[in-house]
Amino acid sequence: MKYKLTDTFKTQGGIASLQSVILEDGRQAVLRRLHFGKLLNFGVRGSFISGTKIRQELQGNQNIVVSYERGGVFWPYEILEYVPGINFHVAMNRKDDYLKRNRLNLLRQAAKALAWVHSRGYMHLDVKPENYLILNSLKDGPTVKLTDFDLARPALDNGPRRQTGTPDFMAPEQFNEKRSYQASDVFAFGIMAYRLMTGKLPFNGSTEKSTWKKQASLTVVPKAPHEIVNDIPYRLEMAIVRALEKSLSKRLPNMTAFLHEWDS
Repeated sequence: MKYKLTDTFKTQGGIASLQSVILEDGRQAVLRRLHFGKLLNFGVRGSFISGTKIRQELQGNQNIVVSYERGGVFWPYEILEYVPGINFHVAMNRKDDYLKRNRLNLLRQAAKALAWVHSRGYMHLDVKPENYLILNSLKDGPTVKLTDFDLARPALDNGPRRQTGTPDFMAPEQFNEKRSYQASDVFAFGIMAYRLMTGKLPFNGSTEKSTWKKQASLTVVPKAPHEIVNDIPYRLEMAIVRALEKSLSKRLPNMTAFLHEWDS
């Protein structure tokens, strides 16, 4: 695929650089390339290449960032859909009124994106507000796009693994056993949904480590969302509460189950 580099935006991610490009047909896109200094780090390189492959296998859902091309034998890269807008993290930190007005629609789209990942036999393993982009179209309204599949892996590849996610959104089994399941994604989604609906984190300590300790504990449970806000739909609250169950046997097993709980 031929493209021309532009200066519309250029940024550095944890393991890759991102830069805007113009494709032959005039569309704007994003070139995402593994950092040059990571080329011989075979663990990181493998995660990047695996993530590009999984993203392509997840195509066909409007709530997944589109992959146009992946490749690069020596220097791995992918060319992605350009999504102008902001992510959930920025919107929540701004206390964006647009986000508040559209939160149920946006949250449902976010849930459907992750449900698609699970239905295709994968775990995302980095579910967090930064990885949900909001495309606001005057014609079609807001569309949520899930991105960043560098940690994703097949649903049966449960570990143990050293790297299991972003600590702020990790489930007890990831902290305590270094194992991950689709239900671990559900727990991460529950943290994000709880904050989106209440403005508060379900587990909040005086330091990062104390917060993580509360997440990892099998006995610490959050306040029910309705104790913080009075406008949360009952079925959604029940879905969030079940997503945040510390025990795997009690937690919703995947995001299809989350959506079913929400809609029951």
